[in-house]
Amino acid sequence: MHDRIEELGKNIVQRSHPREPNKHSRLWIREEIEELFTDNVGTEASTCTGLELELTEVSPEIIIKGLGNLKKLRYLFLTGSDDDRFPSDWKFDKEKQYFPNSLQLLNWNGYPGPFLPQTFQANNLVALQLPDSRIVQLWEGRERKVLKKLKFLDLSCSKVRTFDFGMTPNHERLELRGCHDLIQLHVPPGCLKRLVYLDLLWCSLSVSFSFIKQLESLELLSLPALLVSAVCLEEFPRYSRNKLPKLRFIFDYSKDQSSSNETSLECVLLDLQPCTKLESVSESICGLQHIRRLTLDGCIPEVPKDIDQLKCLEELTLYSTHVICLPDSVCMLKHLKSLKLKDCRYLEELPENLGLLEHLEELSLSSTSIRHLPDSICMLKQLLSLKLKSCLLLQELPNDLGQLDCLEKLNLLSTGIRSLPDTICMLKHLQYLNLESCQLLEKLPEDIGQLECLEELNLKKCASLEDIPNSICKMKCLRYFYLPFCSRVQKLPEELGSLECLEELDINCTGINHLPRSIFLLKDLHIVGSESLLQSYALATATSETETFTALDNTGAKTKTGLRNQFTENYCNRYFLCFS
Repeated sequence: MHDRIEELGKNIVQRSHPREPNKHSRLWIREEIEELFTDNVGTEASTCTGLELELTEVSPEIIIKGLGNLKKLRYLFLTGSDDDRFPSDWKFDKEKQYFPNSLQLLNWNGYPGPFLPQTFQANNLVALQLPDSRIVQLWEGRERKVLKKLKFLDLSCSKVRTFDFGMTPNHERLELRGCHDLIQLHVPPGCLKRLVYLDLLWCSLSVSFSFIKQLESLELLSLPALLVSAVCLEEFPRYSRNKLPKLRFIFDYSKDQSSSNETSLECVLLDLQPCTKLESVSESICGLQHIRRLTLDGCIPEVPKDIDQLKCLEELTLYSTHVICLPDSVCMLKHLKSLKLKDCRYLEELPENLGLLEHLEELSLSSTSIRHLPDSICMLKQLLSLKLKSCLLLQELPNDLGQLDCLEKLNLLSTGIRSLPDTICMLKHLQYLNLESCQLLEKLPEDIGQLECLEELNLKKCASLEDIPNSICKMKCLRYFYLPFCSRVQKLPEELGSLECLEELDINCTGINHLPRSIFLLKDLHIVGSESLLQSYALATATSETETFTALDNTGAKTKTGLRNQFTENYCNRYFLCFS
């Protein structure tokens, strides 16, 4: 939708003054820009307020020379700077006007200069975005221009070495992520009152946290590992006068963090990742009464037993931990909506009373050692998504799984499941069922067609599966049906053409040697299968009456295939084929 609106706007601009680019309010067509900038008179007379250009398409010297003449330019978006066009010692001339002072937004990915041009006053600048640039500091030497209107600054992955907050007193968002040369932050008193977002991740500087106390509006803070030490963390205010209840902490923790969890009693997100050396979590973390999201990433052997004290917790994520089991107290988190256990290879069991999490909407397990799920999960009446990815030891699901009335997504990718409980057919709101690589799965429930809302059924690489139940033809909402590498499946249901919403059918590398005639009733169907099978229906033979359709080959690339045969002539419908 956004692209269409943008295209509509460009058409309006072009139609207003056709063949007169100097009268266009926006410029983005290379030929028009080059023509206009070659003529200095043209740029001086231009009413352009916005310019968007890839510098690799035109001579950058021509563009830079003419920018200063666009007196009404408010928006400038440039990309494509490289070392060949701008040598490492390249600088702006100190006397020439390069950027018009009318600029409100300057976005130059790969900006080639070490400073902003001396002639650029930037007194109207609201947003300055110079990621991946060579800029070392905003102004050369001791020059100080206070940018009172600047609110948004992005110098991420640049060469910036120092930054003075005093020159941007009304800043709201600052991104310095990946600035490996950054060694100093100058923070005069009273200049951080409006700062909402500060990203210093992957920087190498080590400074005091004392300036944090000035951040009255701060909502998100990303800090580098070197900043996070027990000494520095003590400088965080325990009882803040600002908006720290909304503050987001993202820390790269080192090994010894004995006092880290006692320093901010009202944070709502504590994200301890990537914490590859984190070996324990202090019990005092349970004193974070207002925390809503908690992520633990590292070698921790257990979750704090008193985690139920986190009364407001809504999201709990464990990643690559050494946790063997979760404490029973997890089941007392009455507001928990999301529980994710990712790559927890040592996890062997879930609490038996997990069903007490009455507000849980998402339960996601991946690469665990769990062998069974507690029957109580069938009591999770608000559960929308159940993901059990790569839980190879899991061989069965609870018999009453059909009681999950709200379940919309069920992902059993690469599990040891041998069969599905018949009650799964009671999941009236299920839209997505993924059984890919369930190589021990031998059959589907006979009444699986009762999943009337199912839109996608993925049976890829179910090597033991032999039959597709006829009831599948009742799935009126099914759009995607994947059967590749189901080598034991010999046929499709004859009434498959009843799936009027079906858009894609993948039967590649199966034992199927017959296509039901009803399938050719379906409009705009993509069929992925072996060329020999499709040729047996004369589907691969082009004639003088051939139509050309867009199809997908086995790598996902688009190809052109000529198709017309007795079935399309009889039913006047289109279908798309992909040969293996």
